[in-house]
Amino acid sequence: MESWPAGRIAVLMPPVPDHLASPHPLDLYEKRLRANLEGVCPECAAVVQLPNRHERRRAKARGEPANASMEHESWCPVGDEGFRQAIITGMN
Repeated sequence: MESWPAGRIAVLMPPVPDHLASPHPLDLYEKRLRANLEGVCPECAAVVQLPNRHERRRAKARGEPANASMEHESWCPVGDEGFRQAIITGMN
C-alpha cells in the first residue's frame, strides 16, 4: 500500500505494478488518487462521504480508522469496478 498523509487522515492506495502494458491504468490511478485527496471525482463528480460522529467515535473506541466512502456513477472509470478492470486489462 502507498499512503499520503493529509492532516488527520491518510489516503491508502495499492501500488500500480511496474509492468502495466498500457498507460491508461496509470491515468486512472492518478485520477483516483486526486479524487481521494480532493474529495471530488474528476470523472463523475462523486463527492466523498465522511463518517458521522457516531461512526468516528465507534472506530476510535475500537482503535480502528473511520472510513470515508465515495459512490461513483456506474459508468465511471475511476470507481472500483472501472479501476479494477483497467488494472486487469493493463496487466495483459
